[in-house]
Amino acid sequence: DTPPNLFFPYTTFEHNSKTIQTRRENGTIYGLLVMPEEGELLTTEQLESLLPYILHVVKANTSSAIANKIASKLVVSGQSLSFQDLSEVDAQNVSKLLDTVISSCDSGIKEALIVPQDMGTAPTIQHRVMHFEANEENRIAVKFTELGAFNNLDAAMKELAAHYPNLEVTKASESTFTA
Repeated sequence: DTPPNLFFPYTTFEHNSKTIQTRRENGTIYGLLVMPEEGELLTTEQLESLLPYILHVVKANTSSAIANKIASKLVVSGQSLSFQDLSEVDAQNVSKLLDTVISSCDSGIKEALIVPQDMGTAPTIQHRVMHFEANEENRIAVKFTELGAFNNLDAAMKELAAHYPNLEVTKASESTFTA
């Protein structure tokens, strides 16, 4: 059984990531300190694959007017996400749009991708492996920390597909929602 999510009590995910365990040469278990903000930036192709999930969680967590605006303006731009062709009013409020995307991704994606670490007789540590942050150019950087070859980004994308089975990803930049 998955324990309740303490940070987002209304969102409970069942995690399918492979449990990791780290041991010293003498066999004692030790815990990792994972800093997701220090992970590797996603590539353009990886961001294009993630974008339908981002738009899905934004739609689920915001009003339809804001979600539609974000869906029509948020694009992959190199190794980050940015807003294109914003009106003057929206450009002045871009920080609110960035915050909306990041908070939606934190609750709907970051919390869905947790890698448990077995600590033996101690409680399991739950590592968040994806990080979303706005930078000074009003772009969103997405970073991923790989914990073992079996907890790579491909495995994370499969886990997102399992969490959001009604989201059909047809192409990197296209998605459809089914009931």
